Amino acid sequence: MHKLIEWFTKNGVAANIMMVSIVCAGIHSGLNKIILQEYPDYPSRTISVQVQYRGSTPTEIEESIVLRLEENLFDVEGLEEMDSRASASNGRVSLTISDNHDLDRALDEVKNRVDTIRTFPIEAERPQITVAGLQERVITLVISGNLSEYEMKRLGEEIRDELGGLDNIR
Repeated sequence: MHKLIEWFTKNGVAANIMMVSIVCAGIHSGLNKIILQEYPDYPSRTISVQVQYRGSTPTEIEESIVLRLEENLFDVEGLEEMDSRASASNGRVSLTISDNHDLDRALDEVKNRVDTIRTFPIEAERPQITVAGLQERVITLVISGNLSEYEMKRLGEEIRDELGGLDNIR
């Protein structure tokens, strides 16, 4: 090791060339090779089936929509997990498909099975079937100060509305 250091001290040009090449390699890696992202783009494996039924209660949604969806979708090929939610005017069933199964085939199967359900209420809207997309939180805003709870909430809503009015912000 001492001989290597001694050689570089005698050959300053070689040491400078090596330093410049290391810096260039670092810049090249930083621009082209390193992914500058906190969370990797991992495709979603969740298929969501949502049905709107305006003016209905969660109990009506569960009985007339969610249970029928569950009965028809419980044995979809590659189904890993099923999550159902019934709220006022809306029913949703989310299906998580395992990694070793084809998501497109599962999506087609879900669409075909949902299309065969003829017992939805007449007033219910057509089912919306989607593959959940990746959403990343970009900003978290904390508001604090010597204000009342009402004033703090009003200020937060005002800031939220202003940010929501900007282009490219959802």
